[in-house]
Amino acid sequence: MLLGYTVDSNNTLIIDEPNAIIVRNIFNRYAMGNISVRKLAIEMLQTGELIFDNYQDAASRVHAILTNVSYTGAPIGKLNVKYPPIIDKELFDKVA
Repeated sequence: MLLGYTVDSNNTLIIDEPNAIIVRNIFNRYAMGNISVRKLAIEMLQTGELIFDNYQDAASRVHAILTNVSYTGAPIGKLNVKYPPIIDKELFDKVA
């Protein structure tokens, strides 16, 4: 399950707003263009927005989020699983 999502009682993918805020923060802060993935991960660990044992794992997760088009609502995989959009395609394209 991607960060920012959960399933409801009907097994439907829905946005988990507290974690969706973290995802939006990752995209928005990185889109400003003045921060590396590693530095963003370090800052988010320091503020408690992300919780990992080390900076490498946090940076890896931030990178995985920034490169996952599913956050735009685009269908993925052979089953065309579609997550509700947390960000728009324009923001995704800006960081890609």
